[in-house]
Amino acid sequence: MRHPLETIDWRLERAEQHLSTLDHEQATFFSRLEEKDRRITGHFDSDASEYVFSLNGDPPDPRIGLIVGEFGHNLRAALDNLLWQLVLLRGGSPTRKTQFPIYESRERYQSSLGMLRGISADDRALIEAYQPFQIGNGAPDAYLALLAWLSNVDKHRVLHIGGAFPRRFGIPVYFDSSESPPAGDFPWYAMPIRDVRKVLGARYVPTMASDDRTELMRVMIEPSGANPEMEMEGDPPIEIALSDPKHSLILDDLRVMWRQVVQIVEGFRPRFNI
Repeated sequence: MRHPLETIDWRLERAEQHLSTLDHEQATFFSRLEEKDRRITGHFDSDASEYVFSLNGDPPDPRIGLIVGEFGHNLRAALDNLLWQLVLLRGGSPTRKTQFPIYESRERYQSSLGMLRGISADDRALIEAYQPFQIGNGAPDAYLALLAWLSNVDKHRVLHIGGAFPRRFGIPVYFDSSESPPAGDFPWYAMPIRDVRKVLGARYVPTMASDDRTELMRVMIEPSGANPEMEMEGDPPIEIALSDPKHSLILDDLRVMWRQVVQIVEGFRPRFNI
Protein backbone atom coordinates (compact mmCIF):
# COMPACT_ATOMS: atom_id res chain seq x y z
CA MET A 1 0.00 0.00 0.00
CA ARG A 2 1.37 3.41 -0.98
CA HIS A 3 2.12 5.78 1.89
CA PRO A 4 -0.23 8.84 1.86
CA LEU A 5 2.73 11.22 1.62
CA GLU A 6 4.68 9.35 -1.07
CA THR A 7 3.52 11.50 -4.00
CA ILE A 8 4.12 14.64 -1.91
CA ASP A 9 7.70 13.46 -1.39
CA TRP A 10 7.99 13.08 -5.17
CA ARG A 11 7.00 16.71 -5.57
CA LEU A 12 9.59 17.84 -3.01
CA GLU A 13 12.27 15.77 -4.75
CA ARG A 14 11.30 17.27 -8.09
CA ALA A 15 11.48 20.79 -6.66
CA GLU A 16 14.96 20.00 -5.30
CA GLN A 17 16.01 18.87 -8.79
CA HIS A 18 14.84 22.24 -10.12
CA LEU A 19 17.10 23.94 -7.57
CA SER A 20 20.06 21.96 -8.93
CA THR A 21 19.14 23.02 -12.48
CA LEU A 22 18.93 26.65 -11.40
CA ASP A 23 22.34 26.31 -9.71
CA HIS A 24 23.75 25.16 -13.06
CA GLU A 25 22.06 28.02 -14.94
CA GLN A 26 23.44 30.57 -12.51
CA ALA A 27 26.97 29.10 -12.74
CA THR A 28 26.76 29.28 -16.55
CA PHE A 29 25.61 32.90 -16.35
CA PHE A 30 28.49 33.81 -14.02
CA SER A 31 31.05 32.06 -16.23
CA ARG A 32 29.93 34.19 -19.18
CA LEU A 33 30.34 37.30 -17.05
CA GLU A 34 33.90 36.36 -16.19
CA GLU A 35 34.79 36.53 -19.88
CA LYS A 36 34.16 40.31 -19.87
CA ASP A 37 36.90 42.84 -19.11
CA ARG A 38 34.41 44.71 -16.95
CA ARG A 39 31.30 43.08 -15.57
CA ILE A 40 29.64 46.42 -14.82
CA THR A 41 29.39 49.53 -16.98
CA GLY A 42 27.76 52.90 -16.36
CA HIS A 43 26.29 55.95 -18.05
CA PHE A 44 24.73 59.23 -16.94
CA ASP A 45 20.96 59.66 -17.38
CA SER A 46 20.72 63.44 -17.60
CA ASP A 47 16.90 63.49 -17.57
CA ALA A 48 16.79 61.79 -14.16
CA SER A 49 20.15 63.12 -12.93
CA GLU A 50 21.13 59.56 -12.12
CA TYR A 51 24.21 57.53 -12.90
CA VAL A 52 23.05 54.10 -14.13
CA PHE A 53 25.10 50.95 -13.58
CA SER A 54 24.31 47.96 -15.79
CA LEU A 55 25.59 44.49 -16.55
CA ASN A 56 28.18 44.41 -19.34
CA GLY A 57 26.67 41.53 -21.27
CA ASP A 58 23.49 39.61 -21.92
CA PRO A 59 20.91 39.18 -19.15
CA PRO A 60 20.13 35.71 -17.77
CA ASP A 61 18.32 33.29 -20.06
CA PRO A 62 14.61 34.20 -19.69
CA ARG A 63 13.65 30.52 -19.92
CA ILE A 64 14.79 30.00 -16.33
CA GLY A 65 11.32 31.34 -15.54
CA LEU A 66 9.91 28.01 -16.72
CA ILE A 67 12.08 26.16 -14.19
CA VAL A 68 11.15 28.56 -11.41
CA GLY A 69 7.45 28.22 -12.25
CA GLU A 70 7.64 24.42 -12.06
CA PHE A 71 9.57 24.69 -8.79
CA GLY A 72 6.90 26.91 -7.26
CA HIS A 73 4.07 24.72 -8.57
CA ASN A 74 5.52 21.58 -6.99
CA LEU A 75 5.95 23.25 -3.59
CA ARG A 76 2.49 24.82 -3.62
CA ALA A 77 0.90 21.56 -4.78
CA ALA A 78 2.78 19.62 -2.10
CA LEU A 79 1.08 21.73 0.58
CA ASP A 80 -2.37 21.40 -1.00
CA ASN A 81 -1.88 17.66 -1.42
CA LEU A 82 -0.86 17.46 2.24
CA LEU A 83 -4.13 19.02 3.35
CA TRP A 84 -6.10 16.67 1.09
CA GLN A 85 -4.41 13.70 2.77
CA LEU A 86 -5.10 15.14 6.23
CA VAL A 87 -8.82 15.30 5.49
CA LEU A 88 -8.78 11.67 4.33
CA LEU A 89 -6.75 10.68 7.39
CA ARG A 90 -9.45 12.13 9.66
CA GLY A 91 -12.17 10.23 7.81
CA GLY A 92 -13.50 13.28 5.98
CA SER A 93 -14.26 14.02 2.35
CA PRO A 94 -12.15 16.73 0.65
CA THR A 95 -14.07 19.38 -1.32
CA ARG A 96 -13.24 21.88 -4.06
CA LYS A 97 -12.31 24.33 -1.30
CA THR A 98 -9.76 22.02 0.33
CA GLN A 99 -6.33 23.64 0.14
CA PHE A 100 -3.48 24.75 2.36
CA PRO A 101 -4.13 28.40 3.36
CA ILE A 102 -1.32 30.96 3.11
CA TYR A 103 -2.22 34.39 4.44
CA GLU A 104 -0.33 37.50 5.47
CA SER A 105 -3.14 38.75 7.74
CA ARG A 106 -4.97 36.99 10.54
CA GLU A 107 -8.28 38.45 9.36
CA ARG A 108 -8.03 36.87 5.91
CA TYR A 109 -6.91 33.59 7.44
CA GLN A 110 -9.92 33.52 9.77
CA SER A 111 -12.23 34.13 6.81
CA SER A 112 -10.77 31.17 4.91
CA LEU A 113 -11.24 28.40 7.47
CA GLY A 114 -13.61 26.60 5.10
CA MET A 115 -10.44 25.37 3.37
CA LEU A 116 -9.65 23.38 6.52
CA ARG A 117 -12.98 21.60 6.90
CA GLY A 118 -12.49 17.95 7.83
CA ILE A 119 -9.19 18.12 9.74
CA SER A 120 -8.58 17.99 13.49
CA ALA A 121 -8.11 20.90 15.90
CA ASP A 122 -4.44 19.87 16.33
CA ASP A 123 -3.96 19.97 12.55
CA ARG A 124 -5.48 23.45 12.39
CA ALA A 125 -3.26 24.69 15.21
CA LEU A 126 -0.11 23.56 13.42
CA ILE A 127 -1.20 25.06 10.10
CA GLU A 128 -1.95 28.36 11.85
CA ALA A 129 1.51 28.33 13.44
CA TYR A 130 3.07 28.29 9.97
CA GLN A 131 1.10 31.26 8.63
CA PRO A 132 3.03 34.36 7.45
CA PHE A 133 0.99 36.66 9.72
CA GLN A 134 2.71 35.01 12.71
CA ILE A 135 5.79 37.03 11.75
CA GLY A 136 3.70 40.22 11.71
CA ASN A 137 0.38 41.21 10.22
CA GLY A 138 0.93 41.84 6.53
CA ALA A 139 4.30 40.06 6.27
CA PRO A 140 4.95 39.82 2.51
CA ASP A 141 8.55 38.71 3.01
CA ALA A 142 7.68 35.54 4.94
CA TYR A 143 8.78 32.63 2.78
CA LEU A 144 5.34 31.02 2.58
CA ALA A 145 3.93 34.38 1.45
CA LEU A 146 6.68 34.56 -1.16
CA LEU A 147 5.78 31.04 -2.33
CA ALA A 148 2.16 32.11 -2.77
CA TRP A 149 3.31 35.17 -4.75
CA LEU A 150 5.67 33.07 -6.88
CA SER A 151 2.97 30.53 -7.71
CA ASN A 152 0.18 33.05 -8.34
CA VAL A 153 2.25 35.23 -10.68
CA ASP A 154 3.33 32.19 -12.69
CA LYS A 155 -0.19 30.70 -12.91
CA HIS A 156 -2.28 33.80 -13.45
CA ARG A 157 -0.14 36.65 -14.75
CA VAL A 158 3.22 36.22 -16.48
CA LEU A 159 6.21 33.93 -16.68
CA HIS A 160 8.86 34.91 -14.15
CA ILE A 161 11.81 36.42 -16.02
CA GLY A 162 15.21 36.50 -14.38
CA GLY A 163 17.36 39.59 -14.41
CA ALA A 164 20.72 40.69 -13.04
CA PHE A 165 20.56 41.95 -9.49
CA PRO A 166 23.12 43.39 -7.05
CA ARG A 167 23.65 41.18 -4.04
CA ARG A 168 23.00 43.45 -1.08
CA PHE A 169 24.76 43.53 2.25
CA GLY A 170 24.42 47.24 3.13
CA ILE A 171 27.46 49.15 4.32
CA PRO A 172 27.45 52.82 5.38
CA VAL A 173 29.19 54.98 2.77
CA TYR A 174 30.65 58.45 3.36
CA PHE A 175 31.38 60.47 0.24
CA ASP A 176 32.43 63.47 2.29
CA SER A 177 34.37 63.17 5.54
CA SER A 178 32.30 65.97 7.03
CA GLU A 179 29.04 64.11 6.45
CA SER A 180 27.17 62.76 9.42
CA PRO A 181 25.12 60.61 9.08
CA PRO A 182 26.54 58.75 6.06
CA ALA A 183 25.43 59.61 2.52
CA GLY A 184 23.62 56.29 2.16
CA ASP A 185 23.53 52.64 3.02
CA PHE A 186 24.76 51.16 -0.26
CA PRO A 187 25.67 47.53 -0.93
CA TRP A 188 28.23 48.65 -3.50
CA TYR A 189 30.73 51.46 -3.39
CA ALA A 190 30.16 53.73 -6.39
CA MET A 191 33.07 56.16 -6.63
CA PRO A 192 32.74 59.59 -8.27
CA ILE A 193 35.41 60.01 -10.96
CA ARG A 194 34.55 63.42 -12.40
CA ASP A 195 31.81 66.06 -12.62
CA VAL A 196 30.00 64.74 -9.52
CA ARG A 197 29.43 67.36 -6.85
CA LYS A 198 27.38 65.23 -4.48
CA VAL A 199 25.91 61.74 -4.23
CA LEU A 200 22.33 61.90 -3.00
CA GLY A 201 21.38 58.25 -2.74
CA ALA A 202 20.79 55.03 -4.65
CA ARG A 203 17.84 53.01 -5.82
CA TYR A 204 17.23 49.62 -7.39
CA VAL A 205 14.68 48.95 -10.11
CA PRO A 206 13.05 45.50 -9.74
CA THR A 207 13.47 43.26 -12.76
CA MET A 208 9.81 42.99 -13.70
CA ALA A 209 9.36 46.76 -13.33
CA SER A 210 12.15 47.56 -15.78
CA ASP A 211 12.48 47.10 -19.54
CA ASP A 212 16.22 46.54 -19.09
CA ARG A 213 17.04 43.26 -17.33
CA THR A 214 20.73 44.23 -17.18
CA GLU A 215 20.17 47.38 -15.09
CA LEU A 216 21.58 47.00 -11.59
CA MET A 217 21.57 50.30 -9.72
CA ARG A 218 20.85 54.00 -10.16
CA VAL A 219 22.85 56.54 -8.14
CA MET A 220 21.19 59.92 -7.70
CA ILE A 221 23.76 62.69 -8.05
CA GLU A 222 24.18 66.43 -8.18
CA PRO A 223 26.47 66.94 -11.19
CA SER A 224 29.21 69.56 -11.26
CA GLY A 225 29.86 69.34 -15.01
CA ALA A 226 28.52 68.12 -18.33
CA ASN A 227 29.97 64.60 -18.24
CA PRO A 228 29.56 62.95 -14.84
CA GLU A 229 31.39 59.68 -14.45
CA MET A 230 31.36 57.09 -11.68
CA GLU A 231 32.92 53.69 -11.24
CA MET A 232 32.30 50.66 -9.06
CA GLU A 233 35.12 49.83 -6.69
CA GLY A 234 36.24 46.22 -6.74
CA ASP A 235 34.18 43.44 -8.26
CA PRO A 236 30.69 43.67 -6.71
CA PRO A 237 28.70 40.44 -6.44
CA ILE A 238 25.78 39.87 -8.82
CA GLU A 239 22.82 37.50 -8.52
CA ILE A 240 20.05 36.29 -10.79
CA ALA A 241 16.77 37.54 -9.34
CA LEU A 242 13.05 37.36 -10.00
CA SER A 243 11.18 40.42 -8.87
CA ASP A 244 8.32 42.86 -9.02
CA PRO A 245 7.90 46.22 -7.21
CA LYS A 246 7.22 44.38 -3.92
CA HIS A 247 9.53 41.36 -4.00
CA SER A 248 12.92 40.27 -5.15
CA LEU A 249 13.86 36.60 -4.96
CA ILE A 250 17.31 35.13 -5.48
CA LEU A 251 18.26 31.46 -5.65
CA ASP A 252 19.12 31.35 -1.93
CA ASP A 253 15.54 32.46 -1.19
CA LEU A 254 14.19 29.54 -3.22
CA ARG A 255 16.36 27.14 -1.20
CA VAL A 256 14.95 28.50 2.07
CA MET A 257 11.43 28.27 0.62
CA TRP A 258 11.99 24.60 -0.25
CA ARG A 259 13.35 23.84 3.23
CA GLN A 260 10.32 25.45 4.87
CA VAL A 261 7.86 23.36 2.86
CA VAL A 262 9.89 20.25 3.69
CA GLN A 263 9.72 21.27 7.36
CA ILE A 264 5.93 21.62 7.20
CA VAL A 265 5.50 18.20 5.59
CA GLU A 266 7.85 16.64 8.14
CA GLY A 267 5.88 18.31 10.94
CA PHE A 268 2.77 16.41 9.84
CA ARG A 269 4.46 13.11 8.92
CA PRO A 270 4.13 11.50 12.38
CA ARG A 271 0.33 11.77 12.01
CA PHE A 272 0.53 9.35 9.05
CA ASN A 273 2.57 6.64 10.77
CA ILE A 274 -0.34 4.25 10.66
